[in-house]
Amino acid sequence: MRRRLCAAAVAAALAAGISAVHLIGGGPFAEAATGSSASVPSGVEVGVPGTAPTDPTGGAATGAAGGVATTARGTAGSPEQGVGSHVDAGAGVGPQTRSTPPLTGPLRALAARRGIAVGATVMTSSNLTDSGYSALLGSEYSMLTPENDMKWSNVHPAPGVYDFTGPDLDVAFAQSHGMAVRGHNLAWSADNPSWLTTVPFSRDQLIAILHDHISTVVGRYRGKVAQWDVVNEGIGGFWWDHIGPDYIDMAFEWAHEADPSAELFYNDFGAEGLGGKADQVFELVRGLRQRGVSIDGVGLESHFDLNPPPLGDIAANMHRLNALGLESAVTELDVRLAMPANGPDLDRQRGIYNDMLRICLAAINCKTFTTWGFTDKDSWIPSAYPGYGAALPFDQSYAPKPAYYGLRAALGG
Repeated sequence: MRRRLCAAAVAAALAAGISAVHLIGGGPFAEAATGSSASVPSGVEVGVPGTAPTDPTGGAATGAAGGVATTARGTAGSPEQGVGSHVDAGAGVGPQTRSTPPLTGPLRALAARRGIAVGATVMTSSNLTDSGYSALLGSEYSMLTPENDMKWSNVHPAPGVYDFTGPDLDVAFAQSHGMAVRGHNLAWSADNPSWLTTVPFSRDQLIAILHDHISTVVGRYRGKVAQWDVVNEGIGGFWWDHIGPDYIDMAFEWAHEADPSAELFYNDFGAEGLGGKADQVFELVRGLRQRGVSIDGVGLESHFDLNPPPLGDIAANMHRLNALGLESAVTELDVRLAMPANGPDLDRQRGIYNDMLRICLAAINCKTFTTWGFTDKDSWIPSAYPGYGAALPFDQSYAPKPAYYGLRAALGG
């Protein structure tokens, strides 16, 4: 039976001071998270107030565009509680005055109060050897996504050969810090090894190879990975071209067979709002649901510059996914700036981070909010977008930026 998260369970868990990691995945992973206090690093308070950096702006959160109402959260699949009207994309947002003092504690504690997991990706497991990096990651975030270690080229370097060195380190770190894990990813057109893409395999052979890969990787982390990006950016590309669109159905079913407790996502970029790519993805997942495929949600990557999609469109997209009974997850948020970054751009970036988290909080089917990295010291942006950078909540010295305080403000901190 699939594990679903209901509003009552969230409320009860938060009232008991349980962290976000306990609310996602369940099963054996939850046992690791709820074990002895040794699983949580010293000084980190999970789901209860603690200490955190002080916002130098005094706590006023300025949105980039539009306002998001704070409505009660519920469970995915309840269309009557949708979020389509929560955002007025045409209304400007000024400073938000507080009626109560800001909450204290790291991001993960603030997020747990709201029933969501707040996560970050790790570029490779070697990053975890940096004590400053690992301390910040483990204290601020309740979910970890291996950015590269679980991709085909790293984990399946040769036919029949699997290398789990990196993913094992990532998962062990997450478990020792009371963090949930998002697996990324099981089928994608990029980052595939040459042995797979250059040999003229038949369709049946590729189906067998993909089946073996998914069964082996998901099976190894059964009960340890709470969510999987089963298919990443899957419309067109290698698997689509060589097997056909039905490879997506196959991949989800094989992942479900390998770990029935894991939540399974389709993940894509440029599909955060409405129209174009977003509509294409919506029709894809609607078809999966109509065919009874085991899919739980859609990952909205959210790689933005200072001109993201209209906030109302993002909220409306989450709402229509909820009507299908699907979760929405912000899975790869970053907001790149022209370098060198200046004060006004950093303030606009703060507003976008704040707005995106507020949209997620307002949507009853959004329980996962992840950034693509967390420090500008390790980011894909400078290489992918020359002349751009400074895309993440912490700077290259691990100091919090305005974007970090935008996230805190959205969570009440």
